[in-house]
Amino acid sequence: MDKIQLLENFICDEQLKELEQKFEGFNIFDCLRLTRAEIRHSNFLAWLLDPNETHGMNDYFLKEFLKEVLLKKKNEIKKINGIEIELKIPESENKTRKEIYSVPSIFDIDYWDMSNVDVYREYEYIDLLFVDNTNKFVFVIENKIDTAQHDEQLARYREIVDSKYPNDTYKKLYIYLKPQQEDVEKPYIFVDYSIVKAVLEETKKSKADKISSEILMTIEHYNKIIERDIMDKDNIGKICAQIYRKHKTAIDLINKHSNPQKELSAILEEVLAEKESIQELYRENQNVLLCLPSDISNLDKLKTNKNKSLKNYMVCLKFDGFRGGHEILWAEILFTPVDKEFEDKKSQLLQKLKNNNVEFENDKSNWHWSLPVKIISLEEYCDFKTREDIKAHLSKEIDNLDLIEKLRNAINSAINENLI
Repeated sequence: MDKIQLLENFICDEQLKELEQKFEGFNIFDCLRLTRAEIRHSNFLAWLLDPNETHGMNDYFLKEFLKEVLLKKKNEIKKINGIEIELKIPESENKTRKEIYSVPSIFDIDYWDMSNVDVYREYEYIDLLFVDNTNKFVFVIENKIDTAQHDEQLARYREIVDSKYPNDTYKKLYIYLKPQQEDVEKPYIFVDYSIVKAVLEETKKSKADKISSEILMTIEHYNKIIERDIMDKDNIGKICAQIYRKHKTAIDLINKHSNPQKELSAILEEVLAEKESIQELYRENQNVLLCLPSDISNLDKLKTNKNKSLKNYMVCLKFDGFRGGHEILWAEILFTPVDKEFEDKKSQLLQKLKNNNVEFENDKSNWHWSLPVKIISLEEYCDFKTREDIKAHLSKEIDNLDLIEKLRNAINSAINENLI
């Protein structure tokens, strides 16, 4: 079978169409790359569950979520509520302590006004901590998407909460939220995302005429993400595996002849070479391009003897991308490590840029780099129809890149003041 026929068979496959249908249509969580980001899910859940947030539902979602958990997990809760649980003390090999946990009833939750709940994100690394001092109730959500519990973290979190909110004063509920089943130690209760999905669907029905269309749309989008990317993950993986086995040759052919990273880097090099604002263009490797702003009065002042690959300059503009899981091409200002004789000069120039509102990070090897500025994302690249369209976009982004002017001004100012 020839290559064209292989590709035709691939794009007409019914399973491929089924997969595309699952991902078609606009979804705000896709746009923000939040679908598998554990921290982002926790942030959104905190927003939904916080009575004082901007969704306008007061404590409705919070109470409905708690009631659903108490209803669906009543057998597990019976094993915790009102009985003594012997728990290991964290960081102690043999010592234990006995705790009596009291979990509120559905009737408690339904009766309580929970509008004064305080919501904490990442308090002592606890994903979600809810404290209701009015009703003397605390509950914890440890949220996992693709990871598992580790380093006895559940025991540590429970110890922190129990110490601050004693069991003889506060009723407690500890929830371990994860798409796939995982065993957890008492007093934690395993909860999967089907409960979140059920409450979202109930909220859409009950609150359709009481909350804004924007909030309803957000809830619908999040519900779809749970169904598609969390609950249906295994099924999607199965479909992808079947498609790959059936069309391995065609898919390998596509991968071989389609390399967006390589094409973008080549186009970027062309754009930079044509820019009057850029000089000393140098390719470090397939992904990295280095250069300097033009109109610098004395380039020799920037030279060191440390890094030949960077043409001996202590500072440069760096264009990098699509490495380490990143799906963007970005720009940054990069300071290299320098010999001792150049340390003062580097510090003076670094401070000039910091004074001009350029923030830097650094590592133990004394590399310094500014916060990355996006040039183009992989998704944007795929939206362009032609190479010329991509080139025009990159050229415009380079023209708007204020790092170039900030670096030029800092270097010239440092040279004129004999700081370097």
